[in-house]
Amino acid sequence: MIRAVAIAALFATALGCKNGSCEKRIATMGERLALTDGWSLNAGYDVGELIEVERSRANFASEPGMRIGVRHDGLVIEGRRYSLDLDDADLVRLVKVPAERMLDMRDSAAVVVLFTIDRRAPIELVRRIAGQLGPGFDLRSLVRIAGTLDIPPPPERVRKVSEAIRADDLAQRAVLAAREIEKAIGTCKPAMQIFAKMASFDPVAKASLVRNELPAAVQSCGCKTVDVPMLEELLLSLLNGRDPATGWVPLDRGKLAAANNTAELHRRDTPAP
Repeated sequence: MIRAVAIAALFATALGCKNGSCEKRIATMGERLALTDGWSLNAGYDVGELIEVERSRANFASEPGMRIGVRHDGLVIEGRRYSLDLDDADLVRLVKVPAERMLDMRDSAAVVVLFTIDRRAPIELVRRIAGQLGPGFDLRSLVRIAGTLDIPPPPERVRKVSEAIRADDLAQRAVLAAREIEKAIGTCKPAMQIFAKMASFDPVAKASLVRNELPAAVQSCGCKTVDVPMLEELLLSLLNGRDPATGWVPLDRGKLAAANNTAELHRRDTPAP
């Protein structure tokens, strides 16, 4: 009996829940998940150095649409990576055609296109991509909220698992992540039920379910059942990045045309032409 208690105490300590801190640790996970943009559950996006804006200028509610990442070292369009030297014919094929196909499927509402723009990315490429998207598109830019802190690095054992998943191809990430999440939730039946319910949901509804219902489910089981640090890291990765301090602002076409570089794209004093 004494040996069993000692093992249980050691296990709880390994999960960061020593001295009754489990409830606080799970609450922290919930707060971090609540601040993710929650665009989709198949991402693996590395957002690079996002442009910063004040919290008062940012929006946080997300909608389904198209996602385009413009980094200093490459493009990510709907989860697929490309080089920066795409010509206009490539952009028509990869951006304009699929975006207009999405627009044709809508009755009235504009299609949201969320740009994830690295502050070091070439501004001319952002202009060329935006130029493929006409007035039927609601252009938005993912931004970092100024004055907020990053999440501390995960434990080494967690980091290794997370990096192994991100290193695999996009098609396998969801499978590998699901396998590791199943291990992380252990025998926690409330959490199992939430993930089972997610199977028929669209990506935005899945993200909402994770943010709004999962923390309470994990809280009901506790840290001896659930590997909270592992689960948190996996979910943050699937919800598009570890840093929760993000929101979006409209991508103003006038300011995009006038900006000298991406770093000043969302400055208040960037004049429209």
